[in-house]
Formats: sequence, structure tokens, C-alpha cells
Amino acid sequence: MKKLKIISFVIVLIIVFVEIGLRVFAYKKLRKFEHLEYVANKELGYTYKPNSEGIVVTAAYKNAMKINSNGYCWDEFEETKKKDIYRIIIIGDSDDTGIYTNGPNSYVRLLQEKFLNNRDKIEIINFSMDGSERVFDRSNLAINCIKYQPDLILFNTDFPITLQKRYRTTYKGYQLKYTDFDNKLTGVKKYIDNELKDNSIFNSVYGVSYIFRYLCKFHVENPKNIINKFISKNIIGKYPYIKYYIRRQIDVSEIFLKYENTLKGINDKVVKDISDSNDNNPYIAKKRLSETESIAMYKSLSDSLLKSKVTLLLYNKYQQEKSFEVLSSVNQLNYMPLNIKYRDEYGFGKADDHSSQLGHEVIAKEFYNKLYSSGYIPRKFYGSSKE
Repeated sequence: MKKLKIISFVIVLIIVFVEIGLRVFAYKKLRKFEHLEYVANKELGYTYKPNSEGIVVTAAYKNAMKINSNGYCWDEFEETKKKDIYRIIIIGDSDDTGIYTNGPNSYVRLLQEKFLNNRDKIEIINFSMDGSERVFDRSNLAINCIKYQPDLILFNTDFPITLQKRYRTTYKGYQLKYTDFDNKLTGVKKYIDNELKDNSIFNSVYGVSYIFRYLCKFHVENPKNIINKFISKNIIGKYPYIKYYIRRQIDVSEIFLKYENTLKGINDKVVKDISDSNDNNPYIAKKRLSETESIAMYKSLSDSLLKSKVTLLLYNKYQQEKSFEVLSSVNQLNYMPLNIKYRDEYGFGKADDHSSQLGHEVIAKEFYNKLYSSGYIPRKFYGSSKE
């Protein structure tokens, strides 16, 4: 009996030390993810919820963000451009929003500060939205931006283009991704209510124990590991909602591949993972364009904007694959690669693939110099400090 007490005490002591160690050394990696709220938009796919505030929490950073009345993470602005001001609108993805980094100074914000400090008569408005392979949605946004009287639209470039139509909305803190705009999401909402929100035991343990959080994270990120196979079979693997709880993102097609908009199959744990790389998956509206088709799409957008005297300037930040070099030879397109050589300190490594504050600073500096030297913005709009 005495030995049993000693063994029990040692086990409890080990658990306590491991728990403390994880809280001290793995706090960021194991904290709960949080996202801003989304509103589905038939034309644009989605925007952030207008006039909302929130905290974005990942394994790499924690940021407080505020969304303007138009549904973008930027300052409020006048629809009518001021006289003698050159207006730039930037349209990009998550790395361009400035939300996903370890501080408020995204390269777009730093560009704005540079224009102000140099007394340039140039203003910049950020309409970037997170999500990859959204050239079609971003093109629609560029056309809609004409009413804001931009002189130049900076458009973060995909090439060749992969078109993917995805909508996003937020329900009880979970980001829902789906392809059918008219889908009422009745089933997935019930799934959140029944499996994610009402599982008080799981929620309580996950909230208190960092050891349990680590096991959940290990289960999701290492599916082929030998130890994980045991864990999956006997413990955590019985709960298919774990990855949704950790990331707070739900792809509707993953849950309702066979039983769309119903809970049929959920009780039988019919939950399948669908890879985004599967072009034959009917629940993922994806189309890969050839180089010729991609160029034609960018030309069409450029021509449409030129009718309203708006210049489209395609760009990318870091050095890209050789396929991007084709864009430089297309006379009817404006393409400005920054060609920054990526370094490890410009990102967060395995924790996150977005740019760090240092990365944003490097991008801002190179971006300003390229814009100035390229001649896209007339010299008369630059302050005397650059003359």
C-alpha cells in the first residue's frame, strides 16, 4: 500500500511538472486559436464583419484587430478621393492584410507611414482579404473598387491561376467554409451545437490541461505516428471534431460529403477528410487555368479597369517560380515583382507561414523604392525629400 502511494505520488508529480513545463515553454503553440468574424458575400466570397473587433490568436502571435464599416481591416476612408491626391488600393491575401503577423505594422501600414513622412500626396487603402486561390473574387473586388476613384490598384499575383469559389461565414466562433452560397448550413450548425459546444467534459479538460491540448495537437498533426495510432484508436481518435476545436475552422464538405445539411452519419462518425488538392471533389469548386488562360484573365481585368482610367499593377513580394517570368514579357500587363529573397527570420517557421514584422519591414522598403523607380506614380505626387 505504501509503495502504491509512492508510485501514485510520483505519477502526480510528473504530471504536474509536465503541465507546468508546457505552460511555460509551449504556451504559444498550445493556446486556443481565435479568428475574426466573416460574412458571406455572393460576389466577393466573403468579407470581415463590418464594424467588428476581435482578437486573432495563432501559435505564432496574438493581435487585436478592428474592422472598418466596409468590412476590411483598415482605417475608415472617404469614398470620394481628395483633390491632388494619388490613391492606391491594394488587393491581396492573408499576408497582405496585416492581420497575420506579430504586430500592427504590416508592410501596407508601413507604406502609408512612408508616404506621410515624406509628405507624398499619395494615400493607400488596404482591401486585402485572407484566403488563397481567390483571383476571381479579388477581380470582382477590383471592379467594385472603381467607385472609390483609385488611380492604381496593386494586385497580389497568382500565376498560373487556380480559381476556387469559397464562401465563409462565422457561427459561434467557428469559421465555416463552403461552396454553395444558398446553403443554409443547418446541418453544420447543429453539428457545432451538439458536438462542439455541448461537449462540456472535452471543453473543460481542454481549457484546463495543457497536456491534453498537446495530445490533441499531436493527434491532429501526426496522424501516421506509431504512438498516435494508439492514441487515435483508444483515446482521442474517438472524437472526430478535435481538429475543428483546435483550429476553429470547419470545411462543410469534410462533414457532409455524403449527408449534406443533415446530421445523418454524424452519430455513426461518418466524418471524412477531403484534400483541397483533389480536383475531382464536387464539393470544392476549383479550376486550374493554363498560363495562356491566366494571362487572358489578367488582361481582361486590366482592360476593364483602364476604361475607368485605373491602372492595374500585378506584383508579388518574395522570389517566385520561373513561371512568373512569363508575366514580365506580356506587353499589355503591368507586372512589378519585388523579388525579395526569403529568409527564415522573415517568417515564423513551422508555427505559421505568414511574414513576421521584420519581413513586413523589408517588403515595405523594397515596395516603396520599386514604386518610386518604376514610374507608375507620377513624380509630382512625391514629396521634395525624394526629389
